[in-house]
This record gives sequence, structure tokens and C-alpha cells, in this order.
Amino acid sequence: MDNTLCLRIDPDGTVVCLSGSGIEEVVDLRTLGQISVERAGRIRFDADTQTWGWVSVEGRISALCGSGFSTRREAVAAEVAELSKRL
Repeated sequence: MDNTLCLRIDPDGTVVCLSGSGIEEVVDLRTLGQISVERAGRIRFDADTQTWGWVSVEGRISALCGSGFSTRREAVAAEVAELSKRL
């Protein structure tokens, strides 16, 4: 398992990270400024296929990004991996 914690610092000083990646245990994010939390994805179970998947959530637009996982844990791992790449 990769234990790398990623922070993206934009030119305007905005810091973006993946919450739930363990960063909260290492860095008190409040020391970086005001915190704003937004959901980046949701794990979903598909009753028709009996598999797990995840949906990217950006504003009011949702898009299926990964599906066909046998377990919820696999879907979460795929979600975290993809969202980490976007940082």
C-alpha cells in the first residue's frame, strides 16, 4: 500500500487534498487556513449487476467512473487511486 500523502497547492494558495487518505492524522489542516470540504465521489451498489462501483461528483454532475467491483473495499480503493491521480 502506498503511504504517500498528496497536497496540491494552486497558484492562488488554495490547498487541495484527498480527505480520508490519512492526511488528517499527520497534518492539522486548520493550520493551512479555512477548511472547505466537498464530496468528490460516492460508492454505489448496483442491484442489477450485484457489483460495487463509484461515481465522481463534481458540482451537480455525477459520472460513473468505476464499476464491476466484487467488494466495496475494491471500489473504494479504485476511487482513492483515481482521485489521487487528479491531484
